[in-house]
Amino acid sequence: NIGVRSQNYFIDGMLAYKSNDESSLDNIIDKMTTEINKETVLVENIKSGFTVCSSASRQTPTQSDIRNATVMKTQLMALRAWMSNDLEEAEKLFKSSVAIKNEASYSYGPPFIQKPTEELYAEFLISQNRPREAMDLYEQSLKKGTKRLAALKGMKKAASLLGDNKLIEEVDMQLSQI
Repeated sequence: NIGVRSQNYFIDGMLAYKSNDESSLDNIIDKMTTEINKETVLVENIKSGFTVCSSASRQTPTQSDIRNATVMKTQLMALRAWMSNDLEEAEKLFKSSVAIKNEASYSYGPPFIQKPTEELYAEFLISQNRPREAMDLYEQSLKKGTKRLAALKGMKKAASLLGDNKLIEEVDMQLSQI
């Protein structure tokens, strides 16, 4: 299924990003683009009433699978732009990944997208010395997934950059309860 393949591509893409391997990251983004385009045609055909040779199964993509794959691809594209120091493009892509993810309906169970879009964008903002904006994104992330360790640690870092000792204490209290 495109969803599972995209999760694997995302992990590989994050490894390429952390290794500063632009070529591998470009290849992963290209593969994801090709697969998403192919699966989008299949989803649209099924929605239009076309039948597929075999009956629907777990392998049959859904619009939700396509959206999640697109979010992960957009995250990787943002990381690629960041890697190239194209900060304007990176921010545009991070915002786009958040917007695409927010279009999705709420789903139960473990998160499908490994790195929450708000947290990844917030990390970018912290790196650009924009902790107040990052704080807003960490708060959004915590509304969706309370007591997320990464979001709480990010919030603490943003609070530290802002010199907000009261918030640092509040976050430390929450962290101590996890």
